[in-house]
Amino acid sequence: MLGERRYHAVVFDMDHPETQRTQFLSRVCEGFPDVAVVVVTKPASLRRGMLAMISGASAYMLKPLQSENASAGLVRALRKKQLESAMLRLSNV
Repeated sequence: MLGERRYHAVVFDMDHPETQRTQFLSRVCEGFPDVAVVVVTKPASLRRGMLAMISGASAYMLKPLQSENASAGLVRALRKKQLESAMLRLSNV
């Protein structure tokens, strides 16, 4: 999955029927703490997006995605993860 290459972000569709949503999200957030996790969900599934944030996702976006909004959301999630990582490193000094 993610262990073979280094990724900065994962964009995950919380509405995808074939996935074990919470297990995947937990494995990514716990196993790869420096990776920004962005979940995408439809407005009717807003609760899923909020639960994903509680479970460790960096951000969530609502469908339908538009390129400028998706880009801005991904940039925010990456910046947030960078700040969290920097704070963690500083607290361990």
